Amino acid sequence: MKIGDQLEAISKQPLPRAIPTGFEHIDRVTNGGMRVSTLWAIGGTTSVGKTGFLRQLAVQVSEHTPTLYVSYEMSKRETLYGFANKLPSAASTIDILQRVGLDDETRRELSKRYLDAYVPGTDATLQGLFDEIDRTGARLVIIDPAERIPGWDDISGSFSRVPSAKMIIRRLAGEAATRKICFVLAVQVARHGYPKKKTERPQLHQLQDTSAIERDCHVGLILHRPFAREGEFRDTITEVLVEKNRHGPQFARLHYRWVGQTQKLWDLTREERESVECCKAPKAYELPE
Repeated sequence: MKIGDQLEAISKQPLPRAIPTGFEHIDRVTNGGMRVSTLWAIGGTTSVGKTGFLRQLAVQVSEHTPTLYVSYEMSKRETLYGFANKLPSAASTIDILQRVGLDDETRRELSKRYLDAYVPGTDATLQGLFDEIDRTGARLVIIDPAERIPGWDDISGSFSRVPSAKMIIRRLAGEAATRKICFVLAVQVARHGYPKKKTERPQLHQLQDTSAIERDCHVGLILHRPFAREGEFRDTITEVLVEKNRHGPQFARLHYRWVGQTQKLWDLTREERESVECCKAPKAYELPE
């Protein structure tokens, strides 16, 4: 078949449906959100809010798309209460929810969503994860954190963890394409990648253990809090650094406000963005009115 005929055939195929993330600014820079057959990486330093961000993503996406949240660190109880804390009606912290329990309204609201939680046991395997995906019919699979995937740190006699991590990333990328799903992985920034100055920001190549994520992911986002521990409003500013983006502009900086009471990210108002110097940086992505 000639190249012209191939292009014509491709043009007649429907474009992959974007899955809105529920974060308006992220959806804009990725031209609609996540797509099937892709791999996303969400990086950040310790305690920057990766788990809270991913739980919020899961709750928002599950309104319209079957979503599976895989937690290698938290119990199923903690994960479910974390979901409840991300509902639009939530106004209390996870600790309070765990103490008083879920009310009937919260249970009904959660039951309306296409959302499942999977907490692998100590004898879990990678195949077990794929079996759970088949069972739930998930189109979005969030793994938190990627470093706990079985076999990730199986050095098999080598002095480096990289070979195992690379093989897992390649397997996930292949499964995403075969199953027509999207994987989102939480990945820790390596210690040497921690910013030493306020003007420094973590980068995609500083993610822990492997360069395979940097190469194979379609979108790479890094969460960063430039004013952490400074108190008041500035302390809540969270940057989402778009380090890799095959669906739109790259090296964008998106700004949100971290609300500790509900552990959620909220859009900044224009007045709030103009009041903080990092939000006015020349490289920041300017959102259209």
